[in-house]
Amino acid sequence: MLLCSIATLSLSAQPAGISVSVKDVTVKELLKQIEAQSGYTFAYANSQIPLDRRVSVNAVDMSVEAIIAEVMPEVSVRTEDKKILLSPRKKNKDNKKEKENMRQTVTGTVYDENGEPVIGATVMQRNTSNAVTTDIDGHFTINVGGSEPTIRVSYIGYTPSEVKAIVGKPMKIKLKGSGINLDEVVVTALGITREQKSLGYAVSKVSSDELNNSVSGNWLRGCFITRVKI
Repeated sequence: MLLCSIATLSLSAQPAGISVSVKDVTVKELLKQIEAQSGYTFAYANSQIPLDRRVSVNAVDMSVEAIIAEVMPEVSVRTEDKKILLSPRKKNKDNKKEKENMRQTVTGTVYDENGEPVIGATVMQRNTSNAVTTDIDGHFTINVGGSEPTIRVSYIGYTPSEVKAIVGKPMKIKLKGSGINLDEVVVTALGITREQKSLGYAVSKVSSDELNNSVSGNWLRGCFITRVKI
């Protein structure tokens, strides 16, 4: 007797099968029709349910859960007494983390203002050390991760460009000249480029002819030219 009573209680807690056929109506109108047939009342927060969404349903003896899942898959259903509670489904944190960790391949070409490919430009995923350089045709391929990754493209003499990575479609990135002449760029001993006027020390100038004509007897000494202006 106890088991039968429990079974009866469980069945009575669920609305009977609903049969409804509507076309191009709002979710709010659909919910009213379900309420009229089931004798249940929907409870929800207006800001969390897309009441103005237009839907079409042709249901025959379907559960409320199945109907709601068809028109609002992002909404969960819970029955309590004579109320049907609607609320947004909780996002799966594991799925979100897995998506962020997934690596995606981004390809593209870097051009200058004249439409010429930029060779040796650095293409880097922002806020990471993940970077590649463009080939002789300005092409690049980089594997990026995270949610909505951004790539940064830079090259000497050009203003760096940051763009949102596009997956599945070759990107075309144009670099604009920075207005700094290469004659004003100094390469230091560490290989770091700086504008001459930004350096706080004297710079020794060595012409290309002097470099070509000079022969060092000690190759190690030749490697320690500390400051060269190109």
